[in-house]
Amino acid sequence: MGNKNSSSSGRSGSRTGASSSSSTRGNIDFKITQMMNMGFDTNSCRIALEQCNGNVENAIAFILRQKNQEEMAKKRAATNNRGGGNNNSGRRGSNNSNNSTASREAMLAAAENRMTWRQTGKASNKKNKSHNNNKRKNISTVKNNSKNAGTMNKTNNTIDLTLNSNKNNNNKKVASEKPIEKKLTKQAKILSANPIALDTCITIIKTIRDKPNDEKYRKLRWSNKKFERTIRYTPGATDFLVLIGFQKTDEHLFMPRVDIGLLYVASSVLEDQKKSKMYQRKLKEIEFNRIMELLTINSNSALGGMEVQKRKEYLERCPAEPTIGEGQQTKITFVISEKRYTRRFPSDCSLQDSILNWLGSLNSVIPMKIASGEWILKNTTMFPAINMDYDDSKGNTLYALKLWPSGTVELAMCMNEK
Repeated sequence: MGNKNSSSSGRSGSRTGASSSSSTRGNIDFKITQMMNMGFDTNSCRIALEQCNGNVENAIAFILRQKNQEEMAKKRAATNNRGGGNNNSGRRGSNNSNNSTASREAMLAAAENRMTWRQTGKASNKKNKSHNNNKRKNISTVKNNSKNAGTMNKTNNTIDLTLNSNKNNNNKKVASEKPIEKKLTKQAKILSANPIALDTCITIIKTIRDKPNDEKYRKLRWSNKKFERTIRYTPGATDFLVLIGFQKTDEHLFMPRVDIGLLYVASSVLEDQKKSKMYQRKLKEIEFNRIMELLTINSNSALGGMEVQKRKEYLERCPAEPTIGEGQQTKITFVISEKRYTRRFPSDCSLQDSILNWLGSLNSVIPMKIASGEWILKNTTMFPAINMDYDDSKGNTLYALKLWPSGTVELAMCMNEK
């Protein structure tokens, strides 16, 4: 009996181990498939994932770095085979290759830095060092070129004015150009004032990043109603998409070539803007307006019995509306989202008895939100508007609150930063 139990427990242990290993293998296979859709081969994906503990973003950066090193090694071998020589054409070719390599390394460093920053909160010093080394290489090549140009000019007894002018023009162009991340950040800040457009751009980028070979996701038609409503006429949205590789045509925006590293940078820049005060404030305004549309529904069929009863109780506690010309009275115009309501109250009524109870007759949630401080009442009768603190003002009369003989009160969200 003991042997049977031990053998059965051994079988169950082997089954659980097999199931866990199969699930791990399935997870790795899914990540490999995801990276293959981005254009990487199977072996490179598997090796990179093993080196990076299954992290897809780090694996992509690892592959790009390996490819970059292979390209640099090939270029060095090619230049060694051609020979050093003193001819200027060979040196110019090597300078161009150095510049292209430096720009490529800078782009990869930017993408990898963004990934490192989002995971650890610190930039990668390794990338900065490689970037500085590239700068030193470029400086040395410039010095060598200036020496060669000087010797050539001495032997020919001529002065080449075009060399210096071309250098000056190139320096002006380099000085005027901004890193791509700064350009993306500038447009993303503009986009943060429209959370719907910013979120839509994030969705577009992630879809293309996951399916780079599917052309339909890289073609955004101007005639599409949703695209027209959320992106086309939103400041900063189209400019942002152009920066990541989209090109404008008469019929659509189209991305002919997918740069995975650039898409990761663009996505992280937009995600950073979602934490900004502008984005958060605009998002609260959108949510508030949507809630207001639902709160002011008057149809009893669309409301629950409990809500109908609460609205009735608030209305019963509200003072009766005086007739026109009867005693001292105040005419209040309420602004709730884009809707306006007008009602007359006795001027000696308190804020809680008059305005709070009447707003509760529209929806029972409104007085609770005001009492909790999430929503506020603004006296917009004069400019600038005055916030009416509920705790300080609930016992004051409409006359004392400067809402006589008429006034305008707006319901809004409290935007005080905590």
